[in-house]
Amino acid sequence: MMTTNDRRRRTSASVVSSSESRFPRALVLALFMMRGGVSGGFETVDESNVDEIIVGRRTSFYSRPEYASAPVELEPTRRRIQRRRRLIAFADEREEDETHLKPEQVHLSISGDEEVTVVWTTREPLEEDFEVRYACAKRNSEDEEEKDVIDRVVSSKTQTTWHIGKVFESSSYTQQMCLASATSLTAPSMGGPKTPVKRDVLAKLANTSSWADRDASNYNVVNSFKDVVPDAWFTMEKPWEKTVCLGYANANGGWYRSPFIHKAKIKDFNKERGFDACVYVLPHDEDENGETKYRSFKKRGSSNTNEGETILSVMGDTGQTEVTKKVFQHVKDVVKPHAVIHTGDVSYADGFAPRWDSFAELSEALFSSVPVVIASGNHDVVNNGAEYTAFEKRYETPWRRSASYSKNFWSFNVGKAHVVHIDSYSSVSTQMFDGAVADTFQTWLENDLARVNRKQTPWIIAVFHAPWYNSNSAHYKENEPQRLKYEQILYKFGVDVALNGHVHSYERSYPVYNNQRDECGITHIVVGDGGNYEGPYGSSWMTPQPSWSAFREGSFGAGSLIVHNDTHMSWKWERNACVHPDGTTDLNHTYWSMRDGESASSCRTDPDKSENPYVVVDMHVFVKNENKCENRKMGTGIGGEKLTFTEIDDEEGGVASSTNDQYRIQSLTVALALSLVCLGSTCYALWKTTQALKRAKFAVSVRAVHRTTFDDEDEEENGVELNVSNSFHAAQDVDEGDEVLLFPGGQNRITSSSNVM
Repeated sequence: MMTTNDRRRRTSASVVSSSESRFPRALVLALFMMRGGVSGGFETVDESNVDEIIVGRRTSFYSRPEYASAPVELEPTRRRIQRRRRLIAFADEREEDETHLKPEQVHLSISGDEEVTVVWTTREPLEEDFEVRYACAKRNSEDEEEKDVIDRVVSSKTQTTWHIGKVFESSSYTQQMCLASATSLTAPSMGGPKTPVKRDVLAKLANTSSWADRDASNYNVVNSFKDVVPDAWFTMEKPWEKTVCLGYANANGGWYRSPFIHKAKIKDFNKERGFDACVYVLPHDEDENGETKYRSFKKRGSSNTNEGETILSVMGDTGQTEVTKKVFQHVKDVVKPHAVIHTGDVSYADGFAPRWDSFAELSEALFSSVPVVIASGNHDVVNNGAEYTAFEKRYETPWRRSASYSKNFWSFNVGKAHVVHIDSYSSVSTQMFDGAVADTFQTWLENDLARVNRKQTPWIIAVFHAPWYNSNSAHYKENEPQRLKYEQILYKFGVDVALNGHVHSYERSYPVYNNQRDECGITHIVVGDGGNYEGPYGSSWMTPQPSWSAFREGSFGAGSLIVHNDTHMSWKWERNACVHPDGTTDLNHTYWSMRDGESASSCRTDPDKSENPYVVVDMHVFVKNENKCENRKMGTGIGGEKLTFTEIDDEEGGVASSTNDQYRIQSLTVALALSLVCLGSTCYALWKTTQALKRAKFAVSVRAVHRTTFDDEDEEENGVELNVSNSFHAAQDVDEGDEVLLFPGGQNRITSSSNVM
């Protein structure tokens, strides 16, 4: 079988001979010198490089300007001539570069109990009907390497069932180039592996006089960075956060065009009982040898099976520094979790849109092999309004499968735990300019927790970015209105632990309620120590340490929750790095860096004023005791997922369902009337009532149907499997408006709204 590299070499060889015969050296040189020019972004062509252009090693005389972004074509210009392609020497007919379709920035977003959404980017749009193929397998042991699992799945031609995930979204977005705050990217407190944005780069991007006509309204001469951002912007005390953007009319530098972002769902992988790993293949994904590239991830345990422990890695405020990279490597190589819960503030792009790309590249090794779900942090959703577009487009949450009205309020089940997320940046009371009633989300939270069945998921984990309990002066009591509104709800339903970020340090509380230690209260854990550029907060601990604070340290690391069984869960935080003062920034702030060769097991972040600055590991064991705490018995609901606003996959690619509540009420009314009129025909009336009730099931949320599409080796579709309840086996038995509760293994249930607490 001929590989991609073989085809490229064969094509290149054919172009050499044809190009030499068709284009005399003198003619090519003359043409390029006529078209060339350094000022226009073209390079000078002479005898030294004309050979490269003639023989196909160089296909264009165009050279990307040093500071400008390469344009992304909105329309594909591909030409298929069977499996051979000709290289074109002239710039107006550019060569197809297959690397533009190669998947980049791959990650797995948790979008449901038994569903992940694989997200990746390409430089050019995909063709229609591209698919993600995936199959699941059983690991030989917990220590079996990822490569060995992939080899077994791929080599097993007869025992492996490959499923298909259709690409359901493929898009690109535009964003203005901005800086969200003075310290954000021109003068970070910690740096690397991505260096700060250079001021001369911003100046060149802002200089429209390099391309605009003198009489154009957007003609602007920029000689230095001060012409873009005045010195006063860096010295202003208030407001601390103030966004500066390149001009909206700057068409050649003021805007950022994202790569094409593609999404496909990998569904129902827990149906494969006994299988604990899944392998997936993306379109055009090849390794360095031109062969198909396979990726894999661990399956998350199901709530109604005894499939062993579930390991959840917890991190927050990561950004993209050398410390971040060390945290990611530790989680992937040492913790080896089933899923990652990120407590918010992901990329710290802070207005400079390309930083979302560089973060996705940095995190790909971890997030392409471990599914992640991300809390909404201030640097993700509200930082001067400069970030939410990117965050919303790139990362999925399970909101559609948890009856939520917002992408930033969600829940899902993982193993023996129910995880619920509260948006830290959603007002708890309706404000002057709000367009939605705030109590809607309080009602959603109460309904979600009331649905929990603690026989299936005995542990409840709350996630929100800004902490309610924090003994650091940084962000102290910043989210107090939300605590006053929601803490009593979480306490009532016996939430076990709350995971937070925002504060760039680590802290664990004792069980606490209303600022007092309470053995039936919630353990609050702050893990905002993922490594972002703003540096550590270890010097701002409050003294004395509050009675509810159990442990705190101002260094960097990540934690993990290990759900062992119905009665035991353990927490472990591990320090991954320390930093030390290393000069000052351009704004005269302390600059922090790691020391070469320093071990995380024996270091101390200086100056960390906590009581335990040298401690490497902090551990805590949760033991369920319902006899002591009545609130731990809460949650005897129906369990499962509640689907709202979800898309129903069908053979045409997915349509949104709707409800007709009026029709159902009318049907019920008619049936009751018939029952009263037909007293002399009791059997007839009962039969009519039964039929009407069957059509008028009380649940009026949405129709929801799982579909699993299988394909054989010839990639032919074998049909659609509708997994509804045991009582209703066919699609025609599920009416619009039915609420379908989904459980592992297809044991689903159609219920009425009266059964939902």
